[in-house]
Amino acid sequence: MSDAKKPTLESCDYDSGKYEAQVDAWYGERDARRDAIRREETEKKRWDERVSHYHSGRDKMGVADFADAEKAVSGCLSQEQQGIIIAGSVAPAETIYYLGKNPERAKEISGMKDPVQFAVAVGRLDFERASSGAPATRPEQVVRGGQGMSGVVDGTLEGLRNAAAKDGDYTPVIAYRTANLRRV
Repeated sequence: MSDAKKPTLESCDYDSGKYEAQVDAWYGERDARRDAIRREETEKKRWDERVSHYHSGRDKMGVADFADAEKAVSGCLSQEQQGIIIAGSVAPAETIYYLGKNPERAKEISGMKDPVQFAVAVGRLDFERASSGAPATRPEQVVRGGQGMSGVVDGTLEGLRNAAAKDGDYTPVIAYRTANLRRV
């Protein structure tokens, strides 16, 4: 795409058909340049956000030997592979640190030249690290109340109910339940 000036009727030998065609082409090139610049700016902004996410993750980790781990990874992985980790890992700083501390694992994935396979391997690493640590949520606590547990059968009450069903007198059942009610 060139930065050509907008065509004029004079530059088209006063041929209106030729002029309109050149003006349309000029506008098309101009719009394509603008779109390309916007895409580049959006991609740069996204990349800067991912790098910022990486740096904040690194700072939050607070480990003294992070620079050593980072250096080990940069010596083992290509720039493209490091970029894939920063762009695609859930926790890129943790992934870099993990690989820096596990050189055999770093060497294993550094041999992957296909970027898609490498990204999948990084995803697996994220999953393995996330699932091997402490649980992300606390276990549910058992709710306890003052009453007995639901579904527990009271043998005495059942016997009174069976007797009442035979003779039709539920007075002993009512008396038993009233005596055994706890007020909360």
